[in-house]
Amino acid sequence: MLLAIEALREAMSETGATTYEELVNAGKPVRYLGTKIQQTTPLDPQTGQGVPYESRVHGVQMAEVEVDMETGALDIIRMTAVVDAGTIINPIVVEGQIEGGLDMGASMALREEYVHGETKDWVTYKFPTIRNSFESNIILVETPRIKGPEGAVGVGEFVMLPTAAAIMNAMEDATGARVQHLPATPPKVLAALVNCRGKA
Repeated sequence: MLLAIEALREAMSETGATTYEELVNAGKPVRYLGTKIQQTTPLDPQTGQGVPYESRVHGVQMAEVEVDMETGALDIIRMTAVVDAGTIINPIVVEGQIEGGLDMGASMALREEYVHGETKDWVTYKFPTIRNSFESNIILVETPRIKGPEGAVGVGEFVMLPTAAAIMNAMEDATGARVQHLPATPPKVLAALVNCRGKA
C-alpha cells in the first residue's frame, strides 16, 4: 500500500495534479499497485537454516491456569503476551489481533479437534465463543524493523503459536502433569494427572 501511495504521490508531483480529473487530463493512471518481493531463501537441507521471512515478529507469553484435579477441567485465568511488532502504527488494531490470537491459540490448546467423519460444523468443532474468553494482559514493545513498512511487521498469526505451549507449561507447573497431544480436553488432562500421580 505504501509503495502504491508513493507511486501516486510521484504522479501527482510530476503533473501538479491534486484531483482525479487533473490526473486523467494529464494522461496519468488513476489506479496504482504496490509490489514488493520478499528477499527470502530456502532452508538449507543440511543445517535447516535460511531466511524464510523478510521481517519477524517476536514475543513471549505466560498463562495462568486453574486445574480441577478431580475432573481434569482446565480454565485459563489470564494470558500475558509481550509482543514486539516493530513500529506500531495502530495500537488498537494490534491489541485486537493479539487478543484474537490468544483466544484462537487457547481454543486450539483446549477444545478444537477435527475428527474425520464426525466434525461437521463449528459446534462439533468447538470453535471459541465469548463464554471461553479470559483476561489478557498485553505488553507492546517497539523495535522498528529495517525491512518492514514504516518499521512495522505483521502480528496476527504469530500470537497463536506460543499460546498452547504457555498453557501446557502452566498446567505442568501447577500439577506436574503434561498433555502431549492437543487439545488438552478434561479426559486427557485427568489421564495425565493420574499418570503423574502413578509415577510419584
